[in-house]
Amino acid sequence: MKHLLISDDGQVIDTLHDAFADIKVAKFGDVVKADQILIWFKLDPFKPSKLQLDWLVKNYKHNKFIVLATIPDVSEAMVAFTSGANAYLNVHAGKSVIRQVAEVVASGGNWIGEDLMQYFLASIRQADTVDGVGGESLSIKSILTDREYEVATVLSTGASNKLIARQLNIS
Repeated sequence: MKHLLISDDGQVIDTLHDAFADIKVAKFGDVVKADQILIWFKLDPFKPSKLQLDWLVKNYKHNKFIVLATIPDVSEAMVAFTSGANAYLNVHAGKSVIRQVAEVVASGGNWIGEDLMQYFLASIRQADTVDGVGGESLSIKSILTDREYEVATVLSTGASNKLIARQLNIS
């Protein structure tokens, strides 16, 4: 899969270049023909995220995109995912994380970081129920398999992926 970085300054990010040497770079506001390409979109921290993401969706609506944040936070992540982002991560993520995110998104998945996952799981644990289709209330345990619930419970304690795998015998 081809990769395109769009940023406010049109400059390449070293770790993205290290992960994908052939990545193309465009400046925010420039529209590049982009069929079958994965968009890496670096948010400008001095402009409203929603306006930037609206521009991205308008001009690249048929592409999967990953949002890169200089100072990641939950509310900005929610704006990104609501806008259709397939992933949200820190612009300073390492090469191995960047490659993992690209692989997940390219295969049709969505990726969220550990901090955001812990926030979601803590919210779910506090709620204990969620609204289902038609407004009925569903327990969290009823919508997850036993194994998913087991993983979610350990993850919500703040355990790392390695620790979860070790504790639950996941290879």
